Amino acid sequence: MTDSPATATSQAFPLTLPADLTIREVGELRDDWLRWVQEALADDASDTLPLLAAGVKQIDSAGTQLLLSLDRLALQQQRPLRLVAPSPALVEACAQLGMAQWLAARTTHGA
Repeated sequence: MTDSPATATSQAFPLTLPADLTIREVGELRDDWLRWVQEALADDASDTLPLLAAGVKQIDSAGTQLLLSLDRLALQQQRPLRLVAPSPALVEACAQLGMAQWLAARTTHGA
């Protein structure tokens, strides 16, 4: 995997979501992102784990499923994800998948 803004091992806190968060990318990102969440939970003292979400252009059910998986892992430590400025594509995908309330509960518009 190449280092990119979405590569957790090259990314400091917070994590920037990639433009494409679809089934093709999820397979490559999953393990790194799960590791990132575990490291962030151990290293950072904030109440939430911020994900910069403004740049997401495409997301499918695999991408939203990965976000839910990360959130579930973070919630085990009482530290939910915080999606910063979710893009219109992310908002629309969550609405179509019945996740609008989940997204609203985890959204902030400032960094």
